[in-house]
Amino acid sequence: MANQIKTLTRFIYVLGGVAKGIEQTEAAVRRNEASPAIVTQLQRDKGTVKASLQSVREGLDKLEIKFRSTPDLNRYYTLLVGSAAGAATDGSSASTAVMSRNSSAGRALAS
Repeated sequence: MANQIKTLTRFIYVLGGVAKGIEQTEAAVRRNEASPAIVTQLQRDKGTVKASLQSVREGLDKLEIKFRSTPDLNRYYTLLVGSAAGAATDGSSASTAVMSRNSSAGRALAS
């Protein structure tokens, strides 16, 4: 379980650090003020967040299996069931669970 908590903490940390940059860079791209290097970094940042989201989903899958297969944890399984499926729906809806749908960073991440 510690690994899943670590993965989720990393996701939140990465998202917090990158979301602001994504939003600002997307605005610069829309104004045609971004250099090719900045656009490349934007794509890397989006990839980092998406990879972290995938890692979170995988961790939640493992956590569900552990809760389902461990007798002492099984009674809590119903509280956790479906959390990995919710994280896996798609990039845009999973991203907007953390970032506002109205945020340009949320829309940019989903693209």
